[in-house]
Amino acid sequence: MDEITDSADNIGNSSIGKLLLLPSLEKRDVGVSTDRTVGATAKASKKVQANVAEKIMRDARVLDSLSKYPCDFDYEVYEQLEKRFSEKPPRGGIIFNGGFKLVNHHYSCQECLYAFMIDSYGRGCVHDCLYCYAKSELVVHGYWNKPFPMPIDINDVRRTFYTVFETDKKSKWRSIMQQRIPLRIGYASDSFMWMDDKYKITQELLKILKYYRYPYIIATRSDLVSHDDYLGLMDKDLCSIQMSLISTNDEVNKKLERGAPSAKRRLIALQKAAREGFWTTVRINPLFPIHADGYYTNQDLSEEKKQLKLDIFSWDMIPEIASYGIPSILAGFGRFS
Repeated sequence: MDEITDSADNIGNSSIGKLLLLPSLEKRDVGVSTDRTVGATAKASKKVQANVAEKIMRDARVLDSLSKYPCDFDYEVYEQLEKRFSEKPPRGGIIFNGGFKLVNHHYSCQECLYAFMIDSYGRGCVHDCLYCYAKSELVVHGYWNKPFPMPIDINDVRRTFYTVFETDKKSKWRSIMQQRIPLRIGYASDSFMWMDDKYKITQELLKILKYYRYPYIIATRSDLVSHDDYLGLMDKDLCSIQMSLISTNDEVNKKLERGAPSAKRRLIALQKAAREGFWTTVRINPLFPIHADGYYTNQDLSEEKKQLKLDIFSWDMIPEIASYGIPSILAGFGRFS
């Protein structure tokens, strides 16, 4: 991926960060003034945090007056988050500044058909898969699940769709969106985590996509995607659903995907969506190798390596997946060290 981390402020550019990066000063040179500066900066930071929900709600009222989209989203969820973290704001704030992204792409989106993406939550994922590329990046920077994934500002999505489809104003997304390049929902996090049952950010995203008749591909590990209140917001002519699975052995899954639903729950969810007329796919992603490199091609492979076997993926998965009425399978290959 070209970009995984969100756009949280770099401490080196903040007021506190600049103080920390100053050359060492003796205590007599700093005196009380440094403590006051740090204290004032901390208070200012809390004040900024306290104004986030107010600004989001104000922006929503402006959009309501401009756009034809009939929004009934409950913006109080942002106020609840703000109150919850009023004393100790999470690193990066209560809003994930993710929005739309283009990754591994040429601007035409012809090289990668999944290049146009969005996460409705970011800076973590409750599924907490051990092999996750996003996790490995965000842990290093101290953003992974601190304390849990934060929602996007849904106004950013509303504003983009309003600008592209209801005005002639300039937008960097206009060319892609007017071509109806499918939007992939879920790339560095999962937009159908169970927390959305409370915050409903993804539900609102689905309503927006349906209103503007915009095509999308859902990539998830969650059976929430097939709950009635979600399927009811989707249009089978606009949406395809891809459920990721590494194994149907849940003993293995519990070790590698500690927060994700069981394989059976995921397959039942996809079966339900397929029966409702949605195009469904199991993504065996990542596809773990069964044998060591060279098993089929290296005649000089040692007997010791020939005996090595990884019991995660199994060819028995294919007929098992088919038994749920799921018509297609994709495999995602990874390089492991």
